[in-house]
Amino acid sequence: MEQGFRDPALIFLSGFPLFVAVLAIVRAHNRWRGGWPVLVTAVGWLALLGGFSRILFPTRLAPIAVGAVQWTGVLPAVAIVFLAVRTFLSFKGYSRE
Repeated sequence: MEQGFRDPALIFLSGFPLFVAVLAIVRAHNRWRGGWPVLVTAVGWLALLGGFSRILFPTRLAPIAVGAVQWTGVLPAVAIVFLAVRTFLSFKGYSRE
C-alpha cells in the first residue's frame, strides 16, 4: 500500500473517480439545515476537496500519505472513524422516522 502512496500518477488518477462520484452526491444532497443530514453534506464536501486536491497536487500529497502510513496507529484510527460515520449514516438512512 505504501508504494501506491508514493506514486503521484496513481494519486492523480484516483482523484478523478472520487471527484466525479462525490460531485454527484454533493449536487443531489446539499442540505445545511438541521440534524444529521448536515453530516452527509459535510462528508461529501470534504471528500470532494480530497478528490480535487488529488487531481491538483499529487506530488505534494505523496510524501504526506507515506508519512501517515509509517505512523503505526494512523490508518486504524482513520478506519475506525470512517466505520463509525458510515454506520451512523446507514442507521439513519434506513431507519424509520
